[in-house]
Amino acid sequence: MEPHGEKPGPVEEMIEVQVTTVVVEETVFVPRTPVLHLISIVLMERIQSLLTLLVMATVVLTFLLQPFRIPSESMEQTLLVGDFLLVNKELFAPRGIWGWLLPYREPARGERS
Repeated sequence: MEPHGEKPGPVEEMIEVQVTTVVVEETVFVPRTPVLHLISIVLMERIQSLLTLLVMATVVLTFLLQPFRIPSESMEQTLLVGDFLLVNKELFAPRGIWGWLLPYREPARGERS
């Protein structure tokens, strides 16, 4: 007999479930570069850049162009005192062994005194 009119039903069981979360921390070892080493790398790059600039400027000023400033009134009919000129040395250079490579030409009449 059923006590007090209850229906038989599925058996309910309480099951205790224990959930464990595992967090795995991965340690990545990055080699540390000393600060002095980083500073020396940056310094060496700047020195290299400066030396490259100096070599290029020396070559250009020695063989290709030369700046001049007019110091006196001796050329006042054509140039004023303090005028700045940039002379193309390549134009008046002798052909030499590099003539096949550089576009040298003979000066025209009146270009050279």
